[in-house]
Amino acid sequence: MKKMYLFLLSIIILSSSLFSQIFNLSSTPHGYIFTDEMSSTIYLFQDEKLEELVSAPGCGNYLQISKDGNKVGFKLIENGMQIPSVIDLNSKSIIRLHNPVMKCGQV
Repeated sequence: MKKMYLFLLSIIILSSSLFSQIFNLSSTPHGYIFTDEMSSTIYLFQDEKLEELVSAPGCGNYLQISKDGNKVGFKLIENGMQIPSVIDLNSKSIIRLHNPVMKCGQV
């Protein structure tokens, strides 16, 4: 319970200085995943450290966490094209599931 309070306090401090709001907050075995008010960056908060996993227009819209909590599905947009993608939280790598297309739907 104490760890949860520390997390919430850290989020309040971060949100007051870096963000006006935090969206799509999800707990995973790797820490907490969330996006900013513009849905333009996906963050991992773990062990009182904030890490930017990916930053691209709209990447935080409709992000999905896998059932085991090891992957984050999202839509990567580059040069106006959409790429269905997954972040592997074990390796912190981005896996592109398909070549860029005009409209790819949600992951």
